Amino acid sequence: MPKKVENLPLSQMNIKQNIESPTTNFQENYQLEANLFSLFHKQNIGHIKALTQNIINHTLNQHSCLSSNLLIDKKYRLISLITLLTRESVKQGCSAQFAYRLSDRLIFEVDNIENINNVGPILDLIITEFFDLYHTKLCICSHPIVKATIDYIHANTYHNLSNADIADYLSIHPVYLSNLFKKQTDLTLHKYIVNEKISEAKYLLSNTTFTCLEIATILHFSNQSHFCKLFKKYTGFTPKEFRLDKQSF
Repeated sequence: MPKKVENLPLSQMNIKQNIESPTTNFQENYQLEANLFSLFHKQNIGHIKALTQNIINHTLNQHSCLSSNLLIDKKYRLISLITLLTRESVKQGCSAQFAYRLSDRLIFEVDNIENINNVGPILDLIITEFFDLYHTKLCICSHPIVKATIDYIHANTYHNLSNADIADYLSIHPVYLSNLFKKQTDLTLHKYIVNEKISEAKYLLSNTTFTCLEIATILHFSNQSHFCKLFKKYTGFTPKEFRLDKQSF
């Protein structure tokens, strides 16, 4: 009996085939890249993880092998994935500063992998971090005022940011700015500012020895307690738990 073919659009069939039967690698497969980016845009993180996990775990033939050492081969593939996602993030409007900083941090994580069993968790981290980048830090609208607001926040994360300060910089009314930002991004301006500062705090906890008090101070949280409370609210971890979790890899 002929095998039943699912009635799916061609693009969805290609994605499904790549999830179930990965081919070679990210460098050589343009269609695979396109499918991966499509899944990011559609916010389908489950299929993203399935696709990338299959590719990283795929038993490669000698013509597509990047190293005779299996662990090093997987490291190269993870770095290729990071490079692709970084480039696409910037192309889609993400701050280059955030994209390349994330890239550097994740490549550092990959470089520190010493056990093949840690490849899966690091891959999951890469996908989760870039998914967050796509859907919280991308300039998701083309409105010039909103874009200028986001650029200003990115450039001044280490300063004391307020609605009034940003509105003054843009020479517009604070209420108009708040309403416009919420309408265009579905986020309050205050929440976006806090999220950016928490993201920067995550970077500092992962890559420096700054104490919680020092991080709270340089990012202009009102005090250490307030910083810890917001960090827990936005990440589900205390700053100490987050740092220990990163060090466990």
